[in-house]
Amino acid sequence: MRGKRRTAWTAVGLVLLGLGLALRASCGAPEPMPAVEPTPAASSAAPPQDVVSGREPAPLFAPQPLASAGPAPTASAPEALLPAIGTLELLVLREGVVVRAGRAWLVPGEERELPDDLASAAETYDPAATLLAAPDHEGVFRFVALAPGPYRAVLEVAGLRLERSVALPDGRALARLVFHLGGAAVEGHVYDDSGEPVSTALVVLSGLDGGVPGARCERFARTDAGGAYRIAAAAAGLHWLSAYRDGTVWGAFESRQCPVPDAGVAREDFGAPAGETAVWTGRAQNARGEALPAPGDILLEEAGRSEYRAFPFGADGAFALRLRPGTYGVRVRPAGFTFHDAVELAPVEVPADGLRTDLVLAGSRVRLRVRLPAGWEGELEPSLRRAEETHPGAWGALARLPDGSFVRDALHAGSYVLSTHPLANRGNGLTTLEFLVGSDPLELELELVLPRR
Repeated sequence: MRGKRRTAWTAVGLVLLGLGLALRASCGAPEPMPAVEPTPAASSAAPPQDVVSGREPAPLFAPQPLASAGPAPTASAPEALLPAIGTLELLVLREGVVVRAGRAWLVPGEERELPDDLASAAETYDPAATLLAAPDHEGVFRFVALAPGPYRAVLEVAGLRLERSVALPDGRALARLVFHLGGAAVEGHVYDDSGEPVSTALVVLSGLDGGVPGARCERFARTDAGGAYRIAAAAAGLHWLSAYRDGTVWGAFESRQCPVPDAGVAREDFGAPAGETAVWTGRAQNARGEALPAPGDILLEEAGRSEYRAFPFGADGAFALRLRPGTYGVRVRPAGFTFHDAVELAPVEVPADGLRTDLVLAGSRVRLRVRLPAGWEGELEPSLRRAEETHPGAWGALARLPDGSFVRDALHAGSYVLSTHPLANRGNGLTTLEFLVGSDPLELELELVLPRR
């Protein structure tokens, strides 16, 4: 009798277990993820590293309009939810020790504006799409059931704001981002082109990703009325430091590598007071003395630095640059040129009493005039490449002039292919031709008649 009773209870238990497993599967509960290993206490151990595969997207994009603050909308219908596929862990280390305090937000998407103050983090982002987490007993902020795609991680830890953009790869079950705080500070001033201090300029301290500035944002600050900024608790190592004088991430910026010591202060000024600068004036032109198509940029790099500084020149090619005396590497980017197309020139020495010299791009200019058939609608985007370079990235754009023609400067001797095509449809050329450029600088006039479609 006792054996039969035990068998009956065992059957009931198995039935209940089966019901529980079925309920778990129907609810879509995520499988438990492996526990995070605690940080080793030994100081000689290597600190945890980011394990997100692939390149992180740059957070410095044009911000989108912010959602109005207010009560959170009701939850979306179940069919609108993203599929649950993975977990993202955030870990904050201060000089190698885990910080077990604070809170974190995770926001889907990468085009986000940098908020000004810590208290507005939750209200700044869409509350319906924002996930919130607190650190567990090991100091790990954990977000589960995430779909692949870009996210923005925002942390408030020890009175500091940390931010990072991350792309969660498809098929990765567990990813981790590690934020490092240290005992150093980065401070300095931001000045405009006339040498006056800039208030409310945005200064961003970013990690390095393949040597590219702005690959990921960790810290930011704004300048005060005197143009001064300070970023505290910066970790030792090599960072990128960028300054946006107009205060938004979609404005023109200046960026440079910034080595941060183990302790103390790293000082970096953007620009300089008028009394410490010299003025370099001139004109950006081609070998025939014609102004380069505008709007264009003069890209400068101070000797001994790795930095990005862009100064615009006007429609007549004229420029006036206020710089600290010294030697500068120079590249010129006329309208229609990409950053990688910019033409490198010889270094220029700017003395303390100023400089008057032009920037001249050697080579020929090709001018293209296009005759459109009757009834044509839309715009064209002509481009050219060297005949021997057939890969898609070899195409370079032409700049449109006010008279409706297109030009491209700095062409050296060789054979080129030119293609006209509808705007944003480079792979569907309407007319293509090949032409030769000689060794003597000249202006080559081309005219194309587009066929009737």
